[in-house]
Amino acid sequence: MSKLIGFDFEVKYKPGRENNAADSLSRQMQYAHITTIQCEVWEGLEDEIQKDDKLKTIVQALVSDPRSHKGFQLKGGRLYHEGRVVIPKNSPRVAWILNEFHDTTVGGHSRHLRTYKRIARVVYWEGMRKKIQEPVPS
Repeated sequence: MSKLIGFDFEVKYKPGRENNAADSLSRQMQYAHITTIQCEVWEGLEDEIQKDDKLKTIVQALVSDPRSHKGFQLKGGRLYHEGRVVIPKNSPRVAWILNEFHDTTVGGHSRHLRTYKRIARVVYWEGMRKKIQEPVPS
């Protein structure tokens, strides 16, 4: 701002196509063509679900009747509970998730309850509260 004070200028609005100098930040992004997001972390999750007897039974029941287990649904072959990705309780991903949501710079080193709430918005696994209270190995 201090460098611009010495200049005499006028800001004029130019709508749409008249503004040839508009940069990409001023335009709204169009995501209509994106249907799925791929992430290496989730690859193989379906195999883990099939190895968990309880979750495998839920998946089989949902294939026959999508309303058979309240709160659960299948989307694109992945199991969800109330809109959250289901992870088997003994999955090696649990430790990774705890690390990502607590120990990383983005995670923010929040306390147990805050970390639990942030994770609970995204994923679901049985025994989640117990796992959150246990210290994560370094």
